[in-house]
Amino acid sequence: MKRILPLLVIGFGVMTSGNVSAQGSAPAAAAAQAPRPAGGGGEPMSNDRTGFQVDRFFADPANSTARLSNGGLLTREILRNGDPNVATGPARAVLEFRTQVARATLLPKFSTPLMSLNSQFHFYVVSGEGRLDDGTQSWDLRSGITMLIPPDVKRRFINTSDEPLEMVMTEWPANAMARKDILVRDVALLPFCEENAHWNNMSKCLFTGADGMTGRVLLVMLAPMTMAAPHTHGPGTDEIWTKLTPGNALLMLGSELREMPQFSAFLAPPNNQTWHGQLNTSKTQVEMWLYVAGGNATAKPAGGGGGGGGGRGPGAGNPNLSRDQAIVEQATVKGKPLK
Repeated sequence: MKRILPLLVIGFGVMTSGNVSAQGSAPAAAAAQAPRPAGGGGEPMSNDRTGFQVDRFFADPANSTARLSNGGLLTREILRNGDPNVATGPARAVLEFRTQVARATLLPKFSTPLMSLNSQFHFYVVSGEGRLDDGTQSWDLRSGITMLIPPDVKRRFINTSDEPLEMVMTEWPANAMARKDILVRDVALLPFCEENAHWNNMSKCLFTGADGMTGRVLLVMLAPMTMAAPHTHGPGTDEIWTKLTPGNALLMLGSELREMPQFSAFLAPPNNQTWHGQLNTSKTQVEMWLYVAGGNATAKPAGGGGGGGGGRGPGAGNPNLSRDQAIVEQATVKGKPLK
């Protein structure tokens, strides 16, 4: 932790040079040169001053009641639909444009019935093995397989192993953008689409609007002993970050820190004033998050920090990254006919 706190102080640009005038204020030149976090949003203020309640926006499914979903998935809610723009409200109820994000477990050798639901779903397999089918074709499931399931399309999950099948499930209402068939991708085969966004985030784009997705889904990676640039977002944005890797990372929401265990998640506050960013304090493990973003396309976040070009700024190309759709399609898993 001794190496983390100085980084935070430098990142916020509040460290002074020690050259203080007789009136007790730092010289204007030194203040102008002090580093600031990417993303704008004005001077950072404490959560006490803004009245921001961290634990409305951050949650661990270990503290949720277990329920059944999709005919047999054991789900524990992480965040659910609610108004993130009110000062106070129920814990977890902050998703303006999504129905819920939850940890979904299919027990060993269990299966769900072949059924359809009038919602759109995204699943990301964290661990375990199994199979998904739509009654005519099937897809093998294992860690790193991700699925976009449209509304009113039949699906069935089967756990073929002696271990639980663990997934992150995101649900949102049906809309005109939804595709008509199940889309499955192998994350390991996808190219990187962002480098050093918000300082250190490396990303793979799993699904976008071209796939019938309202918003986009990314796998975001943070290298050992690095942090993401603190920044803010404005009204109309909807960024959900769910921790995929085991162990704890650190989350900064405004002036407070929280440990982020596996399957915990937060919504980036859309209030233009609460700074957020993650820190990877491990010396060996790359931390990973499932990032689901969407919201009102006409509303723009304050600042941004990433911009175009994979975080290198607007218009700055990145020769190391490929967004070629043909390469992306190589990661699409074709269904196998059911026997």
